[in-house]
Parts: sequence; structure tokens; C-alpha cells
Amino acid sequence: MNNKRLTISMVASIVAFVVNAGIGFLLTPYIVNNVGYDAYGFVSLANNFTNYAQILTIALNSMAGRFITISLVQKKYDEANRYFTSTFYANLIMAIVLFVISTVFVFKLENFVNVSDAILVDIKSLFSLVFAAFLVTLIGSAFSVATFAANRKDLEAKRNIEAHVIKVVIIVCLFAIFSPHVYYVGIASLLMTLYTFAANLYYTKKLIPEIVIGRKNFNFSKVTELIKSGIWSSFTRLGSVLSDGLDLLVANLFIGADAMGVLSVAKMLPNVISPFIGTIGGVFAPSYTIAYANDDKKQLEREMRKSMLILSWVSNLCIAVLIVLGKPFFSLWVPDMDSFALQILSTITVIYLAVEGVVQCVWNVFTITNKLKLNSIVTVATGFINILIVYILIRTTDLGVLAVAGVSVTTSILRTLFFSIPHAAKCIDMKKRTFYIPVFKSIFALAVSVGFGYLLCSRLAPDSWFDLVIAAIPIAIFTTAATVLLMTKPSKLKSMIFTFFNTLKKQ
Repeated sequence: MNNKRLTISMVASIVAFVVNAGIGFLLTPYIVNNVGYDAYGFVSLANNFTNYAQILTIALNSMAGRFITISLVQKKYDEANRYFTSTFYANLIMAIVLFVISTVFVFKLENFVNVSDAILVDIKSLFSLVFAAFLVTLIGSAFSVATFAANRKDLEAKRNIEAHVIKVVIIVCLFAIFSPHVYYVGIASLLMTLYTFAANLYYTKKLIPEIVIGRKNFNFSKVTELIKSGIWSSFTRLGSVLSDGLDLLVANLFIGADAMGVLSVAKMLPNVISPFIGTIGGVFAPSYTIAYANDDKKQLEREMRKSMLILSWVSNLCIAVLIVLGKPFFSLWVPDMDSFALQILSTITVIYLAVEGVVQCVWNVFTITNKLKLNSIVTVATGFINILIVYILIRTTDLGVLAVAGVSVTTSILRTLFFSIPHAAKCIDMKKRTFYIPVFKSIFALAVSVGFGYLLCSRLAPDSWFDLVIAAIPIAIFTTAATVLLMTKPSKLKSMIFTFFNTLKKQ
């Protein structure tokens, strides 16, 4: 990816993050105050259930982008059309089946989760709308490949900004005009998804005009090929769900709806930060795929090193600010809740990104090399271990939601350090230190930044939104400096800064 397009993609992704964070920041306390934090917890739980459904659908869709992109790069347009069309029709069939299943589930919702009768209709409406949005996303999944295949992640980020603006406008209008209901979030999500679908259709026609959907291009063998390659992605998603995707459901079933609500509020910022880092990492994914398709190992390593530097900076910046300013933030944001408990839970749920955030490229390695099997098996195994340990701790200790949040983070970090990194290095025949050195340098930079932040805040003691912003600025500057200086060779630092600002001048 050229520097100009990379810069545009990065800026667009950051803006999308700010918009998404703004939605959660502004609306969460309003929703909590008007419908209760127990009801608010069901918003995240409904989204989690769509993640459970993705275990079934990701086998097909996880590898579609890879096969379509490689076919287009190699100018095998007939083959690309067969992959694309086959993916579309297979998703359509799955959407019909999942519609029937989700309808039955929503109708009997009270038999699956703890929900009070007072908000049952609201929650059922919320789940119905969130599931509808998921089915629209599934049907249009093939069209989302366009920006990836054309290496135009900047357009994808632009589309995401527009979609999130639509979502926040709809939510604000509904809450301002009508009496408060939690299912308004579902309405906004569905309309946002419909807009995204339409935008993806447009980009498909514009960016990859070689693609034409027609029944003659449907090939069941292509569906089979994609599923065989992607089945291990389903296992990986299952492992991820077992590791950290069941936390709200476990809290609801074994501790209570109130505990689920507290955990949901604590995870609001981590749940924004994690996808943001994933989005930044995704900016480089097309470059990895194209370099691999061209058998250019040196270019692949350069792109990975570049991504690890940028992702280290982004991860450390977000984590340091959240850890240091978590308590005063929650005191101001949701003053009726326990700010210290929220800070502890929030810190626990975000700290794994100190490792995983830096090496986002590792997950792309398994996809582009089509070597998903072993990683999937290990991910599922650690997921089951996670559930077992959480269950034992809940039954035998008073840790409660701390056990739910803490165990998954620990198993994720251990799996990344002792399996994912060395296995990824082996898949692309690179040295392990290519990944380990940036991780440990990044962790050290984060530790130094957090120490500086606490020292600073002991003097500033922020107790207003203005003071909080003033305190965040020097922490952000120090974290940026510490991360870049520790992770960049002096010989490359000057060149990198010059290239960045030169690119900005050309915008």
C-alpha cells in the first residue's frame, strides 16, 4: 500500500473510531439512566449472540476475500466470479435458515436468559432487530470484499464513518422524540447495516467491475472449497467465543442481570478500542495478501514491521490513557456506579491488547497462508479451559465478574505468546524474534507510560471533564514518544517522520 493511501486509511479509521467511541460515550449514560444498566447489558448480549451465529457463517466468508483477491491479482476473472457468486448464494441460503432459528429463539428468549418481565418486550424487540441486522450483513457479505480486493481500505473506513453517523443520528432522534426504549439501538443498527450494504454494492461495481453475479457462475465445488479452507476459521471463532465471547452470558446466568450490566458498562471502552485496533490492523491485510500472492517475502516482512510499529503506538496510547484515567473517567461518566470497580474491570478486559494488539498481523498470516487448522485447535482448547476455570472460580470463590473477565485475558495472552507467534513465524518462514522483539519493546513502553501517567495524575488529580482532557494530552504525547523511540531504529526514525509529513502535505 502506498504511503498516501495508507495515511488516508489510517486517518479515516481514526475518525471512525472517534465517531464510534462518541456514540458509546454520549449514549451509554443516557440509556443507563433511562432504561437501567441491566437493560443496557442486553445490547451487548444481543450483539454477542450474533457472534455466536458467526461460528456457522465464518467458515465460508473468512476465506472468500483471500480467494477472490488472489484470483483478481492473477487476472483469473472467471474464477473470481465463481468464488464471488458462489459466496453470495451460499450466504443467502444460510440467512434463510438462520432467520427461522433466530425467530424461534426470540419467541422463547425468556427460557434462555435471565430477563425481568418488565423489560421482556423491549429486549425481545432489541434481539429481533439486531438479528435482522446480522442477516442483512450476512447476505451482503460477499460485496464487502470489494474494498479489500482493490486495496482500498480507506474507502471502507469512510463508509464506516458515514454508517456510524447515521446510527448516532437515528438513536438521538428516537430517544429525543419518543419515550426511552432500549430497542431503539436495534433500529439504528439495522438502518446502519442497510446503508452499509448499499455502499458495498456501489463499491463492488466501481472497484471490481470484473465481478458479475449470475446463476451460471454458481459453483458448488467453490462453496465446498471455501468451507474446507475456512472451517478452521469457524473453530477459531468458537475458541474466541469460549475465551471471551461468553462473559456477558455467563455473568447473566450464574451471577445475575445486574452483574452483566456492570460488566457491559465496564467493557464499553475496551469493546470500542479492540475493534479499532483490529480495523487499523485490517488496513494492512490487503498488502499482506498481495505480497504473499506475488511471493514477495521481503515486502511481506516490511509491511508486517510497519504494522507492528503503528499498532503498538495505537494500542499503548489507548491502554495507557484508559488505565491511568479510568477511575476519574467513570466517576464523571456514570457517577451512580462504582467507578473503582468499573476501572478494575475495564483495565482487566483491555490489557490483553498490550500483546495481541501489537501482533494483529499474526492472525492474517494463518488466513493468507491457508494454514488455519493448528491455530484453530489450540484456540478452541484454550477456550474450553477458560470456561472450565471460570466456572470453578465462580462456584468456589467470591471473585464474581472478576473471574469472568480475568481468566479470558490470561489465557489469551498465554496462547498468543507461546503458540500463535511462533506458529505464525513458522508458517511464513520468518524468525520468531520478528514478532517477539516488538511485543516486549511495546510492553516496556506501555509500562513506562503508565508509570508517568500515574505520577502526573497524582499531581493534577483530575475531577472534571476539562481536567481529564488536560491530563490525557501529556500522557498521550509521552506514550507516543516512548513507543516510537523504543520500537524504531534511529536510522529509520528520521526517514519515517519525513515521509509521514510529506504525505500529509500532498493531501
